[in-house]
Amino acid sequence: MVPYTSHAPLARRLAGCLTGLRSLVLHEATSGLGGMTDAFAAALADSWRRRAAAAAAAAAATPGATAAGAAATAAGASAAAAGVGLTHLEVAFTRYSPPSEAFTDVGMMALAESCPRLARLALTNCGAITNRSLYSVASACRGLRELALGGYHELISDHGTVVLFQACTGLERVVLSGKLRRVSDESAEALAAGAGAAGCLREVRLTRGMGARALAALGAQCGGLRRVDCSKVDPGAVTPAAVASMMAGVAARAAAAAEAAEAAGSSTGSSTGSSDSELRVLLPPGVSAAAVVAAGSSGGGRAALDASRWSVVVPSAPAAASEAAAGGSGGSGRRSGSDSGGGSYLVPSRSAAPSAAHNRAGAQHGHGQPQPQPPAAGEEVVLALLPGPPPQSAAAAAAAHGAPRRRRLSCGPVAGAGGRALGAGGVGALGASAVQPCA
Repeated sequence: MVPYTSHAPLARRLAGCLTGLRSLVLHEATSGLGGMTDAFAAALADSWRRRAAAAAAAAAATPGATAAGAAATAAGASAAAAGVGLTHLEVAFTRYSPPSEAFTDVGMMALAESCPRLARLALTNCGAITNRSLYSVASACRGLRELALGGYHELISDHGTVVLFQACTGLERVVLSGKLRRVSDESAEALAAGAGAAGCLREVRLTRGMGARALAALGAQCGGLRRVDCSKVDPGAVTPAAVASMMAGVAARAAAAAEAAEAAGSSTGSSTGSSDSELRVLLPPGVSAAAVVAAGSSGGGRAALDASRWSVVVPSAPAAASEAAAGGSGGSGRRSGSDSGGGSYLVPSRSAAPSAAHNRAGAQHGHGQPQPQPPAAGEEVVLALLPGPPPQSAAAAAAAHGAPRRRRLSCGPVAGAGGRALGAGGVGALGASAVQPCA
């Protein structure tokens, strides 16, 4: 079967049937049409331009008799011209796939310039895409709300992402692959100063090249932030105190925004759901959730917050083990939304937590104490942004909603080993092994 997208005449014929297309998801491994190519992108852009020109000509064919009518006609022609093109574009290739070389800046720039209403953009393993494509998106698609750069993009650096983040200040979700080694704290600072300061940014996933500077920028300017994925960050680049300080900063800005809304007579603050009233941070391996809670509760971060506002979420042992088995020897089988083509963009990759049997075996060494275990990948710290009643206990939540996939352990008071509750004063002594999934 000849891929339609790589053969110019077939690509033009296919594009001619898609002039009204608004959402395009094209995965090279699963699409019978073939992967995205420059020829198909150029054919799509040309068909949209011709449709926009025809719509504008039709709107201008009957000019108004008055000045107001002429102005309305001109506005209608402009709206007709801007009403074509995609609002959602997702292009994915397999890792180091030769067909990915057929989709370059030429095709991406043509798509960006012909899609001024583009709101969601997801690119995965598009190895031939460079900063020039991001410059074009920044210039033509100022209304972009979601961006996902997954897999390998070795030609993308801070030069492109900084320009994009400075131009698109309405971004709500940004998912950056951990393999974007040339995208660093400078990009996170530009994102925080743009969409973060505007109050739009809700979710972000950091790259391996980001660290404490990125967290400090997010905490200082992003009051609307509700989820941060640090799972791909180098554990040596962040500390529990840096994470706690970032979370305290977001909480302070959220509280100030709630007070301003209340003073203005707005009732939005009282109607927000639980997901909007808490900040969730997925930690990298090697950074203990208990240490973050201890730093945030004792004032080791930006400011001391009441221990009842903190909680820890860890993957349950059976779920983590099954995910590790599904992933094979290469690790977890979970993929980000930009790779899987559906669901949330921010899907954490988790590994199995240390088992209780392993801890019992460790108790036979030394002085009868279990050997300390490193924090399990996928530990999550949750902070209630506004003071309120203490979170529901894990037992009550399990009884009300059934066995959860992930168990939340209250950190105020913190649930210690064996289910014993520790007061706020005992949080600092909590070790990494104390936060374990329930059997």
